[in-house]
Amino acid sequence: MKGIHSIVFAVLIVTGSLAGCLSSEEGDNSEYETQVADLEKQLDEKNSTIESMQTQMSSYEATIDGLEDAISDAADYISNLEEGLIYEEANRNSLLLMLEDSNNSNAELQALLENSNNTIQELQNSLAENQSLLLQASSIIADLVSGWDSTNVTLDSYLLEWGSTNSTLDSYLSGWNSTNSTIDSYLAGWDSTNSTVSDLLQQIIELEASLVDCDTASTVLHEGECVSRNSIWGMIPFENGANVSIGQSYRGGFTHQDDSMYSVDFFMSEGTPVVAYKAGKIRSIKEDSNINCIDEGITIENCTHGNYVVIDHGDFSFSYYLHLQQYSVDVEVGQSVGAGHQIGKIGNTGYSTEAHLHLEISNGFGNGDSIMILFEELRNISDGIPFAGLNVISQNTNTTLSSSIDYSSCPHDLFYFRGVVLTSDIPCSVAELDQAYLLTGKVLIENHYLSIGIYESSSQSWNYTTIQTNSTGHFSTNIHWYSNDHSNYSYIMLSIVDSSGQYYDGWWTSVWIKIN
Repeated sequence: MKGIHSIVFAVLIVTGSLAGCLSSEEGDNSEYETQVADLEKQLDEKNSTIESMQTQMSSYEATIDGLEDAISDAADYISNLEEGLIYEEANRNSLLLMLEDSNNSNAELQALLENSNNTIQELQNSLAENQSLLLQASSIIADLVSGWDSTNVTLDSYLLEWGSTNSTLDSYLSGWNSTNSTIDSYLAGWDSTNSTVSDLLQQIIELEASLVDCDTASTVLHEGECVSRNSIWGMIPFENGANVSIGQSYRGGFTHQDDSMYSVDFFMSEGTPVVAYKAGKIRSIKEDSNINCIDEGITIENCTHGNYVVIDHGDFSFSYYLHLQQYSVDVEVGQSVGAGHQIGKIGNTGYSTEAHLHLEISNGFGNGDSIMILFEELRNISDGIPFAGLNVISQNTNTTLSSSIDYSSCPHDLFYFRGVVLTSDIPCSVAELDQAYLLTGKVLIENHYLSIGIYESSSQSWNYTTIQTNSTGHFSTNIHWYSNDHSNYSYIMLSIVDSSGQYYDGWWTSVWIKIN
């Protein structure tokens, strides 16, 4: 603009000089008329030049303004693209969590994750290219404006530089459009991938919703299927590849009756490693005995000398590994173990005729029945059912847990048979001394109350408490196992009672609790 101002100033000077000449030389009109005509012609030419220059400058300014608007729009577009990348990265993190939950075994999710990672990388590269182009274009505009404001060159040099710059900018914009076309194709694939991921997430949500009610007193989730708690699937409790001989099985005539009806005996050499048939958390161990009750003439009712490991599987089922060798236990109480983890060795302690493993699965009731054990290795032989005389090769591999397992809480419908439903989690395996546990739920008959029975091992007596309910039958209270009243074990029973406070007998179906 300084060039324009200089030209206008020069025109004013010429005009002023002309006025002075005309006023001082009025007598010589003919001589000056030619000069005036020439000056007027020059003035017209200069005015025409100025108008042309101003038109070109206006066009220049409009072009720069348009380019700046385009760059602003592009910056907004890149900002939106960056937000899209954040969303895609969040989707990728969701895929990673799902892969972790499936132990990286879902090939379809792995493929989707790889495609998502590739898309993110390509978009990031394209963003970097666009940002570099925009920076270069902005730098060129800044240089032009700076030179325009600070120098007094002619407009022709500006226009010459503008023409070269405009050509360069056209080249940049052409590359930018080509890159945007590539980004559009990436986004199309990205949208398709997101659609697939969204469909999978919806399927997972629907599947999880369908499994919400599986963890009940009568059913449990096993390998994606809701199965009866009256039978539990697992693996042969010996190392992978071991040739295992099954002896006394269900309803065995020697000792497998009543509460031990569904136990299984495995006859193996003493010292053979014993492994977990299913993942769980170690609840109890005994390994200090070297006494065989039969050899010592001790009756089965009085035999307490067998070494053992008890595993809580976190679903109100518990596995018992009996007759273990003295000091062979390889786990500690509170330790979480995967299927196939070594827990001890075959022994001949307790009420045992020869070296063997007695495996029994039970629920957590104090007088609980054993649960039918089904083995994966026998699925195609006898639908998982073990029977005496069978030899089978164990396929139990040592699996590493990705997280610890919690001790069992009571299934919310566990006390349905006593007219009570729970809405909070309370211990159904192990409880801590002097800790408050929130107990909420509902009694299933109007105008009735909740009776809580807790067995106090110190006094060897039951302590009953009646809890009021509201108009809908709901209750809320805290339960405790106080150190003054409890030592190493207890029982808990919940039951409905009528308005008179009369409780219904059922202590023999109470839940056995280990006290820590």
